[in-house]
Amino acid sequence: MAMNNRQYSTEFDEVYKLLLQLSVSIQHIRETSFHLTRAGGGALPPAWSGFQHFFQTGEYFHHRCQGYVESLLVTGGYAPRSVNIWVNQLVYTANEHFKQAMPYWDQVMRSPGFAALPQFAALDRQLKEFWPTEGRIMVAANRLNTAAPPSGKATQPAAGQAAAGIPPAPAPAGQ
Repeated sequence: MAMNNRQYSTEFDEVYKLLLQLSVSIQHIRETSFHLTRAGGGALPPAWSGFQHFFQTGEYFHHRCQGYVESLLVTGGYAPRSVNIWVNQLVYTANEHFKQAMPYWDQVMRSPGFAALPQFAALDRQLKEFWPTEGRIMVAANRLNTAAPPSGKATQPAAGQAAAGIPPAPAPAGQ
C-alpha cells in the first residue's frame, strides 16, 4: 500500500532525527580517528588506511542522504521514485561503504601496539554506538523502498563485527 504525503512526512521526520544523530556520531569518530592517526605516527597498521577510506566514503554518502532528506522535508516531494533514489543510491551506498570499513577495523584491532593507544578504546566505543543508529536508518530505508535495489535489499549492518562475535570477513587481497 502506497503512503500518502503525511505518512511520508512523519516517517522522514523520524529518519531525519536519526541522520542528525548519526552525523554527530560520525563527527566524533572522525575527530578520534584524527587523534589516533597522529598518535600512531609511523606505526599505523596497513589496514588503517583501508578503514579510513571506506568509512570516509560512507560519511560522504551519509551527508548526501541527509541533504536529500532535508530537500524532501522542505519540498514535500515524496514521490515514490524520489524516495527510491534516496534509498537505493544514497542510503544503501553509504551503508555498504561503512560495512566495507569493518573488515579493516577488525584487522586494526589485531595490531597490538596501535590497539594499546588510549584513543583506540574511545574509537572502538564510538563505532559500537554508531551501528545501532545506522541500523535503524537501514530498517527505515528498507521499509520505505518500493523498488528492489540492484543487488537485493541491503542488510542491517553488523554491530562491530568482532565485538559481536561475528567472524571477520576474509582479508582483502594484498593485506
